[in-house]
Amino acid sequence: RREQPGERARECELGVFRGCVRPRRGECDGTGDRDDVDNVCSRLQTRLDSVLDRYSDLLVLAGTVFLFARLGRLEAVAAVLLALIGTLMVSYTRAKSESLGFSSGSGMANVGLAPREVRSVILSLALVVAGLLVEPVGAVAPTWWYILVGSLAVIAILATITTIQRILFVYRQSK
Repeated sequence: RREQPGERARECELGVFRGCVRPRRGECDGTGDRDDVDNVCSRLQTRLDSVLDRYSDLLVLAGTVFLFARLGRLEAVAAVLLALIGTLMVSYTRAKSESLGFSSGSGMANVGLAPREVRSVILSLALVVAGLLVEPVGAVAPTWWYILVGSLAVIAILATITTIQRILFVYRQSK
């Protein structure tokens, strides 16, 4: 049987959803050419992993926007939106620079003060601490609010600095 165009990629994509970390010999192409199979499947897995990382970042921030909007705290909504913009710009500068051939692989991920992992840890710790300090509804300025808004402001600032660092890194590489 002749392979149809794109068939291998579709089979590998399905393998990703089945939990295929490393496909069995010939699983994706039927020929047993493991190097080719690993290459196609690993690119698809990497792309899917990257997309799901962005969704997880954005969903958590969207949830905090919803929380603060329901509480009528527009200044907190602004802090979340600034963190959201910064998060998207860090991701965008990496993707764009790598698509133009600058510092592909993990090189660009290591550039900057606050890559995704740092921002995730800051937000996760703030959410846990804020959850432990929830005060009765009606408190004028609850402690958890300051912790959460403060961490979002820190994320917004660090993400902006990281974006600038990545832009400068690409600029230096282009010379």
